[in-house]
Amino acid sequence: MKKLLSLLTACALCTCVFAACGDKDKDDDAKDTKSSSAKSEKKDKNSIVGTWTLDEESINVLMDGGLDEIEEQGMKLTDASMEFKDDETAKMHVSLDCSEIMCLTDDGFKISGMDIEVIDFDGTNLAVGMDGQTIMTFERTEKSDDKYGEYKIPADMGMPEDYNAKFIFEKSGVSYMDMNVGGTYTYDKESGELKLKSDDEDDFGDPSTVKIDGDKMEITSSEGKTATLTRKK
Repeated sequence: MKKLLSLLTACALCTCVFAACGDKDKDDDAKDTKSSSAKSEKKDKNSIVGTWTLDEESINVLMDGGLDEIEEQGMKLTDASMEFKDDETAKMHVSLDCSEIMCLTDDGFKISGMDIEVIDFDGTNLAVGMDGQTIMTFERTEKSDDKYGEYKIPADMGMPEDYNAKFIFEKSGVSYMDMNVGGTYTYDKESGELKLKSDDEDDFGDPSTVKIDGDKMEITSSEGKTATLTRKK
């Protein structure tokens, strides 16, 4: 059961990557930072607009090794990407295999390898527990007779709603935690200055420096940490 706490650590993964592009800065002038028009760059091969994937090494650079800690708790990164849109909004997507922590099976439910019961499933709510007592309830994102599928993160796990997070329970005991955190960015192509903030932050952090060469982008934070992203085609 204690491993469930590591899921809360994983919840912070998306926001950590946003924040790692610079320490938080309360300077209100940051909101007025001049940024280039992303729309005019859309057809430029060196445009920041698009979806960029991050590998484990890059995530670890931005998190100061935090991904290693998450994986030590039994989770595995399966996908990580950042999308920069032409309206200067951004989205961070992370998917983690959390099968070792919790999974749904034909015979019941497992938490940290321990078998517990599926108390009830009514097409919307999946209640799990022990000795007939519910300890956790998951709500499907869409009603279905199939208990496998996508479920909202239970509110008592403390997941912010704007993380747009969900559990995906597949057959054969495979499960994923999927998170999408929205944000805003400013980017000055001439100087390579990039500022990011998630939707739950009031201010942009200190700027990062971006270098784009076709399908490769290097983001160097204000602390000198560099992550390499690859454009998704």
